Amino acid sequence: MEWVDVEVNKIAMDDLFEMGVRAGDMMYGVSIGDPRVKMAEFILRERGVCDLRGVPRLSCLWGDLLRMKMGGVPIIPMVIGVSEDAEKIREDVEGLGGFPVVIKMTGMSHGAGVKKADSMEELEEVMAGIDREKVVPVMKKFLVNARHVRCVVLGDRVVDAIEYFMPEDDFRTNVTNQPIVRKFGGDEEVFDVAARAVVVAGMEFGGVDILIDEDGGKYVAEVNYPCNFARNQMCTGADISGMVVDYLISKVS
Repeated sequence: MEWVDVEVNKIAMDDLFEMGVRAGDMMYGVSIGDPRVKMAEFILRERGVCDLRGVPRLSCLWGDLLRMKMGGVPIIPMVIGVSEDAEKIREDVEGLGGFPVVIKMTGMSHGAGVKKADSMEELEEVMAGIDREKVVPVMKKFLVNARHVRCVVLGDRVVDAIEYFMPEDDFRTNVTNQPIVRKFGGDEEVFDVAARAVVVAGMEFGGVDILIDEDGGKYVAEVNYPCNFARNQMCTGADISGMVVDYLISKVS
């Protein structure tokens, strides 16, 4: 099998027509956010290239969250698009069970743009620093001592899962590029939630972050495509990359 690496930041769109791409070829996109990525995918798909039916999306895309909520997938209790009215914000905080609450800006990862507010004063300070023209603020219920599981879903099933260790000095589990993880022992309810989240989001492959609260409740935090499945693979030894290739070959056949 021949591998061709396309760096969209270095290739002109017209050059894609000269690459000899043909029906039956397979593609896996690893970039997000750049319009050239979307253009490249459009051109390749028009030629009958097989991929994982996943439009590259930024972390915590609010449209995915709404689709999951409407599709019956349990997501963390949240308010998408926090009001600028102080009284409405107070009502929303009460609806989430009171302080503390977590504020997340859509489109960021590795804990960036995630803040915890323990009071109305702290929340107002966080909200004042948000550029609403660039991000959509999401306010979430704070799950105390929650466990964080990353499930990798391919097709309609979980093929691997790891659990993050929470740092002693931070409530976020993935604030560094090298978080501490271990193989997740397995929980069919968690796996079912993860698989349904990817299907409802309209994808065939995705990394699903699930938080398990102190009472055992399972909640989807976000679904990512593409996802850093290498972290799972290096932790558990699962050949996820091989599974992806086999899956694409089965679609071409």
